[in-house]
Amino acid sequence: MRLLLSLFLALCLFVSPLWAADFTKGVTSLQDWTTLDDTGATPSYESSAVSVADDIETTIHIIAAHQDTNAAGDEAYIAVDISSNSSGDDDWHVFVEQQLTSGTANAGDCDAESASAQANVYVTSTTNFETPGDVYFLKDVNTLADSCVCINADYANDDYITCVDNLANTYDADDYIYDIVDMINIQIPASANRFRVRAYNTDADATYAIYIRYTKVTDIE
Repeated sequence: MRLLLSLFLALCLFVSPLWAADFTKGVTSLQDWTTLDDTGATPSYESSAVSVADDIETTIHIIAAHQDTNAAGDEAYIAVDISSNSSGDDDWHVFVEQQLTSGTANAGDCDAESASAQANVYVTSTTNFETPGDVYFLKDVNTLADSCVCINADYANDDYITCVDNLANTYDADDYIYDIVDMINIQIPASANRFRVRAYNTDADATYAIYIRYTKVTDIE
């Protein structure tokens, strides 16, 4: 019994610094909302290479959303490549490939201003947008970069959708909300020196919007 107690105390002394550790974290936007169009415009995307050589942990956060009501097949996907080299173009390896959700998105037509710092998105009809927990893409038609993701918290029938979080921007009656959104999180292995993100859409009709950022743990104090 005394031996077991000694081992337990030694283990506590070993791991307790990690419980109180201060993880230095930082988040960076790699790509603000941008269009991944059909084959007639901009069907592909490639990010710049991001160094992770000296970082403890890196997680990529990718959002890909339908931004129209055209039927999408299985032609769109996201890929993350990693490299063991610190530079050059000859050592990239595909780490993850994920197909984006196909089908036809429903569109909610905004019919009044939805002000920033409040949670309600006003729409003509709430049909297809009445399930708590569902994730939507709220598209700013005039400025795509001002778009956002809305998670359904509640709704008032044919009046508004209540998002879990308050809106960061104001949306007007020209904007739309769509109900097919992929949210992808990918942790980069510690053995990698760099990563990059690619996206492809060879569907002849459907258009996506993509948003990419990453979080790094750079130090433990």
